[in-house]
Amino acid sequence: MDYELLVWAVGTIVGLINIGLLLGLLSVYWKSYRKTKSKFAVGLLFFGSMFLLRDVFSMLFMIVFSIDSSGAIQNGSQGDPFGFLITNLIESVALAILFKITWE
Repeated sequence: MDYELLVWAVGTIVGLINIGLLLGLLSVYWKSYRKTKSKFAVGLLFFGSMFLLRDVFSMLFMIVFSIDSSGAIQNGSQGDPFGFLITNLIESVALAILFKITWE
């Protein structure tokens, strides 16, 4: 397996973890909104939704643009795989912290 392809795969897995964390946060924010009808909870719902859209579209674009017309994966077609991995890792750490604080 090519090293860059492995980095893309790990970055994709981390991106999927981010989507899962965001779905969990949105669930908590939605429950909070239903109980309190707070504007702050609405703001959190919009904030989390925008991150979720960013992550979903990022993953979709990465997948769509990395497959050529024959169905084969084009290695390196999306730019720097390390940048993709690092940004997803940073987002994961931030979301994990937010998730922990939210559950307390």
